[in-house]
Amino acid sequence: MLTAMDDTPPRAVWIDRFVTYTRALGVRADPELIEAMAAALWPTLGHMPPEAAAQAEYDEWRPHDY
Repeated sequence: MLTAMDDTPPRAVWIDRFVTYTRALGVRADPELIEAMAAALWPTLGHMPPEAAAQAEYDEWRPHDY
C-alpha cells in the first residue's frame, strides 16, 4: 500500500520543481533565493506536491498593487 510520502519526489527534485513552478508564477527573485526558500520549506511542506506548495506560498505572500 502506498502512502502520501511514497509519491513525494526526492528532496532535490522537489526543490527543483518548486523553483520552476514559482518562477512560472512570475516571481522574479533570483533562482538561488527561491531555492534557499524551498530548502527551508521542505521540512514542513515536503509532504505536498511541490507545485501545490509553491502555489500556497505564492497565494500567501503574493505582491499586491495598491
